[in-house]
Formats: sequence, C-alpha cells, structure tokens
Amino acid sequence: MADEIKKEEVMEEPKEDYLYEDEDDDDDFEIQEIKFINDFTWALILALGVCYHACLDKKREDFRKTISRSFKYPLNLHGGHETIYKEIDSCQDIFLDEIRLGPNIARNKALKENIFMMIICIELRIPLFLVGKPGSSKSLAKTIVAEAMQGDSSSSKFFKELKQV
Repeated sequence: MADEIKKEEVMEEPKEDYLYEDEDDDDDFEIQEIKFINDFTWALILALGVCYHACLDKKREDFRKTISRSFKYPLNLHGGHETIYKEIDSCQDIFLDEIRLGPNIARNKALKENIFMMIICIELRIPLFLVGKPGSSKSLAKTIVAEAMQGDSSSSKFFKELKQV
C-alpha cells in the first residue's frame, strides 16, 4: 500500500509553482518564481553529478545540456542544464558549509568538489581515485574530510549522522 502511494506521488505532476518574497538591497520586496523539483529528479541529478559530472572537467556544460533534454515528465527539470549545475553546486555547498575551515584555507571550486566526492564515496563505500594537478586540494580535502567525519565525536551535527573515518 505504501509503495503504491509513493509511486502515485512521484507520477503526480506538480499542481502549481509557488512564489516567495526576496528582499533586495533597496529594502524593496520582489516576487520571484520558484520552480519545483521533486525528490526523484533531485536524486537523479545528484547521482549523475557523482557518476559523470565530476569526471568530465571541460565537457561538463555540454554534458548538462545533453542530459537535460532527457528530463521529461515525471522528471520535472525547470531551467534545463542550469538547474542541474545549481543543484549539484548547492549540494556541494551544503557539505562545505558544515565544515570549519581554517583562516588560511581558500573555499575554492576544487576543494568543494573534492570534499563532496570524498564524503559521498565514503558514505556509499565506493572506491574513489582522486586525480588532479599538484595544488588542486586533493590532500587538503582528504585531511579536512578525515577531521570532519568523526562520527559521534564530530563537532557538526550533520557529520555525527555520517560514518566515522
């Protein structure tokens, strides 16, 4: 019975988009439209991000453009390839926001991607070969992830729920 309800929820098209107020610098309020992405679509985007997007380097935008054309109902992808990038990037930000970085550590794209991939692969027990140019934050990311993923000893509530390294 529960499986039938979940299938119906996934197959059901969103009834309408919703609006929210966003405060500008001028203290004026602007109504912006938010497009709904269901959990199934979101999970698929992140899976594609881990499996393919991370290893493409210079062809990432082409990949996102190509794959976004395959998202059809019930996989509602409003915004196309830009939405794929935004969702992957925002998930990486969530992981990085939960980590305390030292004052001399730059929060750059390479570090963010390396930390994201390491945490996902550790949690899912997927082997990961991290390859990159010298200075692309590989060793730093490994050290940061090892310090953050301390299970119940972790300083972050988020990382207390994840495996201990």
